[in-house]
Amino acid sequence: MSKDKRLPLAKIYQGLAYSRMEDYYRAEEVFSELKNKDIKKNYKMLLSVYYSEMLLNAGKKEDAINELANAYELNKNRKLKSRISFLRGQVSVNLGRNEEARESFAAAYKNANNFEFEVKSQIEIAKTFNGKDDDYEGAKNYLEKISKKGTYASRKNEFLYALGLMASKAGKKEEAKTFFAKSLKEKVSDPQIRGLSYYEIGKQYFEE
Repeated sequence: MSKDKRLPLAKIYQGLAYSRMEDYYRAEEVFSELKNKDIKKNYKMLLSVYYSEMLLNAGKKEDAINELANAYELNKNRKLKSRISFLRGQVSVNLGRNEEARESFAAAYKNANNFEFEVKSQIEIAKTFNGKDDDYEGAKNYLEKISKKGTYASRKNEFLYALGLMASKAGKKEEAKTFFAKSLKEKVSDPQIRGLSYYEIGKQYFEE
């Protein structure tokens, strides 16, 4: 059906199928060919998401960051934009690009349409704190303030974990240990964060 108007959509799913089969070479061939064609906007939106996913799975993080930026611009759905920018932030952190990561997490927070994602975005922003050029006291006061706000208070253990990470990067080891210990005393909203707080305390004792 070579003249069918839905052919680009079929090609997108063909590329996705190759990607899921981990045949990244053939997946990239299909996706690259489509990117150079004039296709419907809604197809472009779908292509950008699956192409980004394929590049990440193939370990091409630099290319994935660029494609995620493209996906963010193309997609208008706030929930999807939030998740795209959050993922882009995670990849940027992995590549050591803290400033880019912070911008992406800020965009994720701005577009978040649910409470949990707002919290996660704020915590990831805190994790990009570099301990040298950033204002530790200002960042700390901001996080402490919002952790007491309304429904945010139910995730206080996560904010305290983020505060511990910031203190650690700022070289304030005892303050960091106090924040991690406080995190463990709060109600658990995310078991992974609880485990990571224990890990950070253990790491400090090991270093000492």
